[in-house]
Parts: sequence; C-alpha cells; structure tokens
Amino acid sequence: MEEPEWEKIQSKPDKKFKVLGSFLLDRKKKIVMLEAELKKAKILSQESNAKAKELEEKLKIQEETLSKKLEEQNKVIEENEKIINDLKLDINSKENKIGDLKAAIEGVKSSVDIVKQDIAEKEKIIQEKDNIIAEKDNEINNLKNQISQINQQIDEIEPRIQEKENELINMMKDNDELLNEIRQYEEKTKQLEAQ
Repeated sequence: MEEPEWEKIQSKPDKKFKVLGSFLLDRKKKIVMLEAELKKAKILSQESNAKAKELEEKLKIQEETLSKKLEEQNKVIEENEKIINDLKLDINSKENKIGDLKAAIEGVKSSVDIVKQDIAEKEKIIQEKDNIIAEKDNEINNLKNQISQINQQIDEIEPRIQEKENELINMMKDNDELLNEIRQYEEKTKQLEAQ
C-alpha cells in the first residue's frame, strides 16, 4: 500500500489529495484499535487510580494506625520511664534507709558491746562480793563456833562463880563476926583499963 506524501500534506493541509480507500480502511482499523487500546488504557488507568486511591486510603489508615500506635508506644515508654525513675528514687530511698539501718545496727552493736563489757565487769564485782560473802560466812561460822565454845565455857564456869560468890559471902559473914568480936574485945579492954 502506497503511503501518502505526508510532507506535501503537511505543507498544504488545505489542499485535497488522492488517497486509496484501502489506506483509509487500514487507518480506520488502526484508529479503532487505538481507540480500543485507549479505552482499555483509560479503564486500566481508572482501575489503577482507584487502586492507588484505595492504597492511599489504606496507607493513610495504616499511617494513622501506626501514628496512634507510635503515640501509644511513646506514652507507654514515657510511663515506663516515669515508673523506672520512681523505682530509682524508691531504690535510692531504700538504700539510704538501709544505710541508716546499718549505721543504727552498728550503734546498737557498739551499745551491746559496752553493755556486755559492763555486765562482765559487774559479774566480776558480784563474783568478788560472793567470794567476800563466802569468806564472811566462814568468819561468822567461826565466830559462832567461838561463841558457842565461850557459852559452853560460861556454862561451865558459872557454877564455880556461884560457888566462889557463896564462899565470899560466907567469908564476909565470918569477917563481920570477927569484927564484932574485935569490937567487943576492944570495949571490954577499955572497961578494964578504966577500972
């Protein structure tokens, strides 16, 4: 099929040219095919646009969902960080309390050591006093024995003393009698001398 002289047609577009019917039919067929392809392409384009829009909507939803999830995750992270900070503060507080308790325990241990030492010293003093008391008890027992012996001796001596007292009384009576006799003798002597 002979192609038209396109250069002439382009240079004189208003001029009429002779064209074969088969060429026009062929061109019409090609135009129909191109229109069909164009329609198909438009449909594909619409479908693609619809799919693209659908994908955009899905992407938007996913982005919103991800954004919400991210916000939630960030919120959870912030809450966890706050909890961690609170726990750290609590740990520090407990560590300080533990330090104070350890210091208090050390103080109590020192006090206990002092009390133990004081108890040991007092036990030593008590032991010494117990020893002194035991010695004094022995001395008291010895004194009691001595007193018992003295009382026994007194019991033995008292009858003898009583006997001596009786003898003394008798001697004093004898002495009185003797003195009376002497006085009587002296009086008689004076009477005789007076005669």
